[in-house]
Amino acid sequence: MIFMKWSSKYEVGIPEMDAQHKHWIELLNAFCEGLEEQAMKLHLINLLYETINYTLYHFSEEERLMQNIGYPSLNDQKKLHTELYRTIESLRDKIARDEPVVPKTVTKELKNWFNYHLLIEDKKYVELYNRIKT
Repeated sequence: MIFMKWSSKYEVGIPEMDAQHKHWIELLNAFCEGLEEQAMKLHLINLLYETINYTLYHFSEEERLMQNIGYPSLNDQKKLHTELYRTIESLRDKIARDEPVVPKTVTKELKNWFNYHLLIEDKKYVELYNRIKT
């Protein structure tokens, strides 16, 4: 089952951010596929580490961009970023402790967060970015 399929609706119009968002979806797809197939614990944890590392990279790049354009809601974005990071870390810890994880619940939560973040929150800083760029 594919977690999410990249489409133009997720594009923010900043090539670097679009490429990062697309790669992020690919990582999440790999993790969710492993979760659905009940992949070996070590494989799932490795996929989550890769996702966590990329998430940290992407968030730092996005926050740097927002800081450079003087985005007034940067602190709110940082809070949202921290929230997702903690959610993914918690999931990794549950899998490591062999606690039950319901794949459909996890994928639904991640998908809802991702859709909200890209389609609503990221579009906000893009407006300012485009004004400054022109």
